Amino acid sequence: MAQATALKLIDPTAKIPALTTDNLAAHRPRLVREAALLLILTSARKQLTVRAATIELTDENDLIFRVTYPRPAPGPLYLSAAYLRRLGDGYGGILEVNDSLDKNLGWEQLLWAHPNFEIFIPPLGARAPSPAPLPKP
Repeated sequence: MAQATALKLIDPTAKIPALTTDNLAAHRPRLVREAALLLILTSARKQLTVRAATIELTDENDLIFRVTYPRPAPGPLYLSAAYLRRLGDGYGGILEVNDSLDKNLGWEQLLWAHPNFEIFIPPLGARAPSPAPLPKP
């Protein structure tokens, strides 16, 4: 996620000028809390609860949010990018979903007006269908 976008989520009044390696530790707790609110995942009609969330500042000064959920039930998994609604019109992003072995289960470009995405979770031991490749930057 672009740093400016992440900052808008934790600091809507824009008091934090930028995230750096020097100040990231001070803002990490708010960013990790925000990571847990980014998405709403629903499987078998139950909302999944976040197990863990981490953040990482990239060399390009973007943020990577890694959010771990319990394994969903086999079948459809519904994802809703709740953060896009809070940001407002014009915002979007690419959501990539990987399993615990880092196998890609799917991806979608989400927009403020279309924040929802669905993937299929195979039964344990079954192979997931291969998703379309991610677009090249």
